[in-house]
Parts: sequence; structure tokens; C-alpha cells
Amino acid sequence: MRMRPVRSRIFLPVIRLGLVSDDWKWVCAIAFLGFFLPFLFWKYVSPVSFLRVPIHFWFGLIASSSSYGFFFWIRTGRKPHWFQHSLRTLVESPVRRRALPADWGARPRFWMKER
Repeated sequence: MRMRPVRSRIFLPVIRLGLVSDDWKWVCAIAFLGFFLPFLFWKYVSPVSFLRVPIHFWFGLIASSSSYGFFFWIRTGRKPHWFQHSLRTLVESPVRRRALPADWGARPRFWMKER
């Protein structure tokens, strides 16, 4: 049997149930907070129910499904780090360059004493 070239998959992300393994910690944290915080409200402030089911169940279900959907949306069919790059374009200036001498001239110099 002849040797065939094998491409290593060590640098590919690990996908579990449709999500990258790094995103599952955020989905679990959001789901936990979605169940726990409304449960505290339900327990100590006012026992609210919707369709005879405690409200913390509905909030937890909505929070976990929306967080799963969000992380699935930002990863599927897009280039790696697409979401991080799109957030960075909203925050940073599109032109990145060194400071020019004209930039220093237009800037007020508070460190110089006036006579």
C-alpha cells in the first residue's frame, strides 16, 4: 500500500453541536444567568408565572437559545474572527499611520511655558 499525504487538522477549531468549543463557555454562562437572575426575582420579589410555568424558565430558555443562535450566526459561513474585525472597524479609525510633523504643530503644547 502506498503512502498518501495527510493534512494535519490540529489548527482547525473543534466543533461541538454546531458551535466552536471556545463559545460554549459563554453560552453556558448566559444560560445560567438567564435562569438564575429571574429565579431570584421570582423567589424573593414576586412569583410571576406565564402559562402556569414560572417566569425564570421562559427567560432561561430565551437567553440560552438566543446566545446559541448568536454564536452560531457569527461563526457559520464566515471567515475566522469576522465578528471581532467588524467590531474593530466600528471603533477604530480606518486610517492608521504614524504622527506627522503637521500633527504636532496643530496640537496645543501645554508643557511649554508662556512668557
